[in-house]
Amino acid sequence: MKRWVYVMFSGLLAIAFGCSTARTPVALDPVGPSQPERQAQTATGYLRVYSATAPSYDGVYYFPHTDYRIYSVEKAFFQQVRNASAMTDEEPALVRLPAGRYIVEALSESYGLVTVPVVIKDARTTVLRLEHRWSKAAGLPNDDATHVCLPNGQIVGTRAAVN
Repeated sequence: MKRWVYVMFSGLLAIAFGCSTARTPVALDPVGPSQPERQAQTATGYLRVYSATAPSYDGVYYFPHTDYRIYSVEKAFFQQVRNASAMTDEEPALVRLPAGRYIVEALSESYGLVTVPVVIKDARTTVLRLEHRWSKAAGLPNDDATHVCLPNGQIVGTRAAVN
């Protein structure tokens, strides 16, 4: 037992002595950006989500779109969107976002809660259609290369271009 205490004491003494001895300081050059940076303007685009509607009554029935959430592609919460300006507003909100990729979590009228990846491009509007009333534009082919569909076959938007 005495031997164990002696070994521990010797080790602690060596550590304490090693830390207290003066070392020659190392001189380094300042650290900073490798190149001068120009302030880049953030490119912005828009998102409009036709989420499921919920009835509201103000003497007349209105059907505003339900609220939804936007997440980063890393699944970090980004923004909660109030998708109508008033209980009588049936037009979904137009949301301004920095260009990039996001995940939208919203209610679909035919499929319940869905998560849909979206791409926002500079000065363009991405439209996500999760309501029954929408049908694709006339003349567009009905194939997987052109549209994104829910598992039940409902088209929810135009497939993002690969670049």
